[in-house]
This record gives sequence, C-alpha cells and structure tokens, in this order.
Amino acid sequence: LATVQGWVLLPTGQLDAAEAWATRAEELLPADAPSTSRALVTCLQLNIAHMRYQMPLVLQLAHQALELLDQGDPFGLSVTALANLASAQMSMGDLSAATETYREMARRGQEGGHLFTLFTAWSSLAYLLHLQLKPREAEALCQQALEQADGPRGKLVPMAGRALVLLGLIAYERNELGAAAE
Repeated sequence: LATVQGWVLLPTGQLDAAEAWATRAEELLPADAPSTSRALVTCLQLNIAHMRYQMPLVLQLAHQALELLDQGDPFGLSVTALANLASAQMSMGDLSAATETYREMARRGQEGGHLFTLFTAWSSLAYLLHLQLKPREAEALCQQALEQADGPRGKLVPMAGRALVLLGLIAYERNELGAAAE
C-alpha cells in the first residue's frame, strides 16, 4: 500500500511525499519479497530520481529494476525502466547507449503489441537519429511509425504527432517548406 501511495503522489509533483512513501515501502518489504514487488518500489524511486534530474541515480536504479524484472514483468515496468534509462543516457550525452536502449524498448513494444510503447520508442529513437545527423534513418522510422498509426476511424492516432513534427523539422531543415507545412 505504501508503494501505491507513492505512485499516486508522483504525478502530482509531491516528490518529497512520494519519496517518503517509497522509503517506507522499501523498509516494509520482507527480505524474500517477490522481485516484482521490489521492482515496483525501485521503479517508483527511479521516476522520482528522474523528476529530480538525478541522472547518475537514474542509471543505477534503471539497471537495478531491469535486473529484478528479468524474472518476470507482469506490469510492464521494464518499459518504464528503459524509458528512464534512455532519457538519462541522452541527458548525460551517451547518445549511442540511448539509441540502443530505445531500440530495445521498441522491440519490447512490438513483441508485446503495445502501440504506445512502440510509438514512444520510435519517435524518441527517430529524434536521436536526427541529432546524430542521420535524417534519412530518422525519416524512415517516422514513416514506419505513421504506417502503424491508423486509428479506429481512419484518422491518425494522437501518438503520431511526434513523428509528424519530426518529419516537418527534417523537411524544414532541408528547406522543403511546402513539405514542412504539411
């Protein structure tokens, strides 16, 4: 219950309170607690560290969470760990590691049929490729994402927006203003 309270407080921005609940949850966990229970607490701590921009701690906690989740991931927490890990790697300037982490996140999203995870990974990966001066690869990834982006009424799902914005940016940088406007 302490873990849940921390997760509930996290999106409200009450980081001190969320951290207090995470600490309490960690104290209450028995030594033989299931790895998923420990991973729930670790991922909460990971998100708090990320929101506080404590990137070295994010790296440590993300690896710890992924190790715990190797034994099973019924809640999909590995994606949270991977997203935070890639963000920290990117923030710390390790673009090649972030690229590989987003590729792993995309693989898991595709294997699990989780479109939100897949789109998040693809759009983030495309942006990283763009930063690494690989616009053709970024463009191809955005196009791949858009091919999967048909919604229930034949319109693009909102997640496609990130790919469209990046395609517009790439077109703008090529001075293809008509394509950028679309």
